[in-house]
Amino acid sequence: MSENWDSIRAQYQGILKNLLNNIDICNERYLKEGEIGYMIQRDVYIKELTEMKTMIKRKENEQLHTNI
Repeated sequence: MSENWDSIRAQYQGILKNLLNNIDICNERYLKEGEIGYMIQRDVYIKELTEMKTMIKRKENEQLHTNI
């Protein structure tokens, strides 16, 4: 039985939204407070978000090739 095209992506939507929200918070706090630590943490969140998106795409490609 094949899964929906977004079955893998759907599992991670909450985490992706949370990471994006955290990035927005870091941007906002940096603008208000000027503390460089927010930019450092923002970079950590961006790296984690990028890695997660890459992993999702890899899993989707694997699923696509196993369903053919």
